[in-house]
Amino acid sequence: PTVVFPSNTSVSLCKDLGHFDVTGKPAVSGNCSRLHIEHTDMIDGCYVQRRWIVRDPCSGREYGDVQSIQLLFDEYALNIAPSVVVECDSEVAQPAYGGPVPLVQECTYIGGNLSLFWLGVEIKEREIQSHSCRRVVERTLVAQDSCRSHSYKQMITYLDRSPPVLSPTQDTVATCREARSLPPPKVNDTCSEWTSEHEDLLIGTSIRRSWRASDACGNVAALRSQLIQLRSRSPQLTVPLNITLACGQAPTLNVTGGAAHLQRDIQSECIDLGLMSSALTYVDERIIDGCPGSLRRRWMVRSVFGHRVEKEQWIFIDPPPCKISAMVPADLKDNDCDGKIDEESRNFVDDDGDGFIDEDLATVPPTIIVQPPQPRVVECPFGNLASQEVAASVSVVGGCSSVLSFKDGETTTAAQRDDCSRVVRRVWRAVDACNNTANATQEIRVVDTSPPSLRLPPRPPPAGFRCDELRRGEQIVAADGLAVDECSGGTKNVTVTRRDEIVGSCTVKRTWFAADGCGNVSPSSTMTAKLVIS
Repeated sequence: PTVVFPSNTSVSLCKDLGHFDVTGKPAVSGNCSRLHIEHTDMIDGCYVQRRWIVRDPCSGREYGDVQSIQLLFDEYALNIAPSVVVECDSEVAQPAYGGPVPLVQECTYIGGNLSLFWLGVEIKEREIQSHSCRRVVERTLVAQDSCRSHSYKQMITYLDRSPPVLSPTQDTVATCREARSLPPPKVNDTCSEWTSEHEDLLIGTSIRRSWRASDACGNVAALRSQLIQLRSRSPQLTVPLNITLACGQAPTLNVTGGAAHLQRDIQSECIDLGLMSSALTYVDERIIDGCPGSLRRRWMVRSVFGHRVEKEQWIFIDPPPCKISAMVPADLKDNDCDGKIDEESRNFVDDDGDGFIDEDLATVPPTIIVQPPQPRVVECPFGNLASQEVAASVSVVGGCSSVLSFKDGETTTAAQRDDCSRVVRRVWRAVDACNNTANATQEIRVVDTSPPSLRLPPRPPPAGFRCDELRRGEQIVAADGLAVDECSGGTKNVTVTRRDEIVGSCTVKRTWFAADGCGNVSPSSTMTAKLVIS
């Protein structure tokens, strides 16, 4: 006969080993006798070695072959998607593969049990794209049991689509300085870098602070709101010192000084948060009007937090200025403007040591005033030094009924002294009734600017002048009594010039001029006479 044995094949575990329409069986042709077909199975690892034997009863011949049947155990299906998109911090679960639990099935054809053990799943990953916002990983899974292995591929994309997570914030109470440095809420972002910022909204004396966080992938966290109730210390107020003003002087701030209040929280810490600084005002109240008088200035400062601080400043007004008056002994007056009435006549003590007990203590000495210019120029004669003009140039003020006197002394040297000028140093001395003295020096320059005095000559001779008596410019001394000079040494330094001139017919005009040694020339003096021609 012609025998065709089945080829190697695979079947599911146990259940298909007895189904020859699955595993196949020998095909016989060309013989009409009845053939005997039998087989025996032996387990060889994950295979069943099936030995086929075909017997021909007519000829007694046997035909045999071995068919290898691979045992395909029931698979645990691995539920693996070919591509997965997850959050960046998510974990992609590994497929369920049964673990090391043995799978046992009865195989009646071989008279025993077959056991299949899962050896596990091997996972290999390879990063294809690396970025904090998008990362792609290729995962390879190899599932293997005791008889075979299965390989799967999966593409996993990790995306950062979740915003940072802001932890809740607690409402609090803080000063403005503390409010600026309050710690921000905690931020959690496991995928990318993040930043946080806040916005403040001022509501009265509170701050509504809103926090926002964003990551490098553009994801923005939801706002977290925090209420900060501001608190502040009471303002510190420093007012100017008490001051005394003169009578009639206005108590303006540039004179009395302005108060300065220092509120650290408001002035230097809260101003940038939009809080207004404290309001500083003052109110004046006249306690005693007039001069002398007093004024109470009440300074007040109010803060936006409700604090109020007040302090006082006193402004005193002096009486009118004291004027030094004539000092009458024991008049119970402050004659010397020393602020005290301490007459010697009351305590019978010579306080100023002048040998008298009669005046106010510490009397003010007189003052000598010398009118400018210095030195003073006086016209000769030298006796004019005692003239009323020179005396009027010096005056005395203060003291008690002062008496003014002077003493002259010459300051020119012998080489500088002449008959035309000299310098006198005059020392003035004032002594008042209280025996107070004062001294002052005055320089007086005495100069000769006056011409000599020309006296008219005797009448001309009745017979007139003869031609031989005419003079064309004769100088004669003043000893003949024609000229006198009270400054330049009397007449010894005076010269007289006589000049004759014929005018008209038979008439002579005679003119005299006088000059001193200082160059001063007197006015001319003329006379006319008959001319006699002899």
